[in-house]
Amino acid sequence: MTPPKFTPKQGQYLAFIHQYTLLHGRAPAEVDIARHVGVLPSLVHQMVVRLKGRGLIAHTPDQPRSIRILVPADDLPELTGDASMPRSPKPSSVLERLEAGEARAVLDRLLAAHPDLRTEAERAARSLLGQVSFESVADDVEHGKRG
Repeated sequence: MTPPKFTPKQGQYLAFIHQYTLLHGRAPAEVDIARHVGVLPSLVHQMVVRLKGRGLIAHTPDQPRSIRILVPADDLPELTGDASMPRSPKPSSVLERLEAGEARAVLDRLLAAHPDLRTEAERAARSLLGQVSFESVADDVEHGKRG
């Protein structure tokens, strides 16, 4: 048996993409991978670029959820939740459990009560929007999600 042509961490990404695709009938969006791994979508995008560069995955440009694993399933490691792929901690505050629409309603109420926070909120929003990947926006549009 030849040794895998990927690192243990890359193997976990590949195993997650494989398992997600089997479970959902479609490939994960980068934001789905980020949620599982517990990192920013921009870091997942960097890993996806690396995996593609090593010939381990392929995807159709400008088409969300088009990642295809090019490694035989038998060569993939077992998907684990070990320290190499930390899980996101369970939300501890009610704010962390809010869905996008609920968070928007809370923000609207907060800014109505404290208009002096608007400039800071705008700055934070611009910063976050700079971290959003094309794929996650396209996926949201494709599936009719609204914030």
